[in-house]
Amino acid sequence: RSVIKYDGNNRAHFTAKSLSRAIAAANAKMQTIYTDACLMNCVEYQFELKDLADYLVLSTFIVPGYGGHYDFLVDQLAAHPTDIEAALKEYNRQTVAFWDERYEGRYDYHDMSVIRTAKLDAFGQKWRAFTDKIIAAYQSGEALKQKIDSVTKYTFRIINNNPSYDIVHYYKQMYRVAPEVLGEDFFNELDASFWATVVSKQTSNFLQERGNSVDASILLGTKGHYRRYTYNGDLDNLELDFFLQFEADGSRSCFYDNEYH
Repeated sequence: RSVIKYDGNNRAHFTAKSLSRAIAAANAKMQTIYTDACLMNCVEYQFELKDLADYLVLSTFIVPGYGGHYDFLVDQLAAHPTDIEAALKEYNRQTVAFWDERYEGRYDYHDMSVIRTAKLDAFGQKWRAFTDKIIAAYQSGEALKQKIDSVTKYTFRIINNNPSYDIVHYYKQMYRVAPEVLGEDFFNELDASFWATVVSKQTSNFLQERGNSVDASILLGTKGHYRRYTYNGDLDNLELDFFLQFEADGSRSCFYDNEYH
């Protein structure tokens, strides 16, 4: 749950909740919160931060080592002094194009999104309705349960060793596999409510060429829990060191057994 770590002080960190409380304590509504870090365009983070700023600038997958191109950002803010949305949109485009040029073949999974927070509550209401429909269908019989499990199992993951799935891939696959659960009208409303939150979205040439849009991530608990896997870091001989299993009641267990390799 940590989003900012300080390795030099006993790994003290902010969670999304404590970070939002710290920003709120400043008693200042910001135009933009920009997290120059990987894996931050998660809907859980969006909803933690939505009341603190008008826009969020976040990356779903990877931010290359260079990070954001702040010369571009300053230039765009100067060029659009009364239109922050236009400035962020152009900054988004220029930065991802810069990463494409600088990191081709090294950091191919980069992306950046600009999120409009005023539209997040409407999307959240639709997503809650989607969740209720899926839960009811899951409990209604084995046939639908198997369909839903198949979607959860095969939906595109943002990163393999975390329970982080692309949200648009998830609901589109759910509609394709079990259209009777959502219905066409509701699916279109859900889809429209998500895209209303998006000011701008840019993904690397590598991702675009392969049809992976990488829209936003969401954490999914499967079989009643989350698992986080940790590997030895040796890319030539990658092996699982252990995994943590997080239960719905807040408890967690750690597994080291070799059979899980």
